[in-house]
Amino acid sequence: MIEKFNLILVTDEQMIVEKGNEISLSLAMGIIASYLEDRNISVTINDTSKLVTNRTFSSEELDRIALIYDKDRVIHYLKTGQDSELDQVVEMIIGDSWKEYDAYGISIGADFSMLQIHLGFLFGAYLKKQTGKPVFIGGNNISYLYIFKDFYRELLMTLVAKFRYVIKGPGEQIIWEIINSLNTDPEKLNLETKDGILRIKDDEVIANMERAPIITRPNWCNLDMNDYTYPFTKSEKENQEVYFRFPLKLMNVVKKFNLTKTKERKLIIPYIFNYNCIYKCAFCTQSDTDRSNMIVGDVNQVVDDIEFLSKKYQSNYFYFLNNYFPSSMNFIKAFRDELKKRNLTIYWSDCGRVNGLTLEKLQILYECGCRKLVFGFETGDEKILNLIDKRLNLEEAIHVLEWCKQVGIWADLEVIIGLPYERETEFMSTYSFIKKHNDLVNNFWMNEYFVVPNSLIGRYPERYGIELLKDRTTYAELMVENKNAFREGNIYNLTSNARLWGFNEINENDFRTYEEMKVQNSDKMRRLYKLLNKDFNQLYIFYKRILNLRQK
Repeated sequence: MIEKFNLILVTDEQMIVEKGNEISLSLAMGIIASYLEDRNISVTINDTSKLVTNRTFSSEELDRIALIYDKDRVIHYLKTGQDSELDQVVEMIIGDSWKEYDAYGISIGADFSMLQIHLGFLFGAYLKKQTGKPVFIGGNNISYLYIFKDFYRELLMTLVAKFRYVIKGPGEQIIWEIINSLNTDPEKLNLETKDGILRIKDDEVIANMERAPIITRPNWCNLDMNDYTYPFTKSEKENQEVYFRFPLKLMNVVKKFNLTKTKERKLIIPYIFNYNCIYKCAFCTQSDTDRSNMIVGDVNQVVDDIEFLSKKYQSNYFYFLNNYFPSSMNFIKAFRDELKKRNLTIYWSDCGRVNGLTLEKLQILYECGCRKLVFGFETGDEKILNLIDKRLNLEEAIHVLEWCKQVGIWADLEVIIGLPYERETEFMSTYSFIKKHNDLVNNFWMNEYFVVPNSLIGRYPERYGIELLKDRTTYAELMVENKNAFREGNIYNLTSNARLWGFNEINENDFRTYEEMKVQNSDKMRRLYKLLNKDFNQLYIFYKRILNLRQK
């Protein structure tokens, strides 16, 4: 009988290598725990980042942890459970907090961390060996492995042969259905009908269609939330600038400075009430065939959740993690009216979509506590916008940026460099747009384009005038690169693990090789970088110097 469930979040490279990092609160873990707790399953969350963040590992211990990148040893351990050194690595990180549970859920994270992925699988094999209890494995990195399933075939085949419950996509409902079957009538459990389950068929790993996500109020159960709080000053204006306006690098150094002058700490609560995207841009994973229609929570229930979370965790600051805040005027007005009716004041940031936004809508959003919106801008070139089916009107984008500044909402832009057929002329359209409207843009985020296999471009490359260069490295070679980066402390560019495919342009008389594009992309990003807000860099230098002086 499964009554006590241990939900384990696997740590990553940064938490092991760098000391004193603040731990991010996992929304996904809170959603799964909430769903199971509502069905009378007692859930304990074990965030292994808490066990390692303030621990200093010796060079010898780091060498041992680096064994996690040895793909042959990992696969052998999954098959046999035999490797005393890998046992020691697991025990070093997981401790003994896993004992005396009826089943285990392991999240291998979402950010292409091979340490997190391999370590999560080692956790699972270790727990299965030690307890014989059911082990569920999930996390967005399962989707990453699956979309590159030919590249990771050996790992996935071994994984699915070892574990019955490997889940792609939202897991809370599937975990409950399996637990309920195991508790009531295990003979009738048919995994071929369970959404999101990975299984082997005809000597291939296949995935059942993902379950559509549901809006769920998170519950972090046993976690000490003080471990996830941030320093807050007495100035709301300063707090909003630090946690909504500042880019991550600056925010982190200001947080460290504020720790020296304030004892007040507050949680910034993650919450989501909007899944999927109707626009399905060609470069984006949201254009995959297994994405359901857009899911938006009921306004009353959403505000119920916000009010409950705000009171429970004594915070009125939120990070909404929606694909974009709903732009329907009916939703926006109802959201405002519910907040007013409950006398609820909150401050928040979210992603936004330019389409359909008006000055009136943005005024209401500011009134509702919106302090920052991040817009998927991608490119300032009409030809490239049409190629990727972005459905972004640049004149409308300018108006929205102007209105955001007018009402007091900071506007960030996501920019993609290196999309197919982005020559110097197309790049300069992006460069010129940002330079001309720099006073309207709070910050912009530069991303170098890489092919996502399950996107429209990845599935139909010929439509976009390219040929794919699949698996430009090998699994073993990729692990050597990751191991070297880990031992050198160069742990920040984990998206490189997703750059497994490249592409050549093939339109007649108008093509470039992938290697040509890489060189050009590097130069473009260098030039665009110079348009970033110089005030942020100066503030970073200022706070960094003060911190260094205080440490002497």
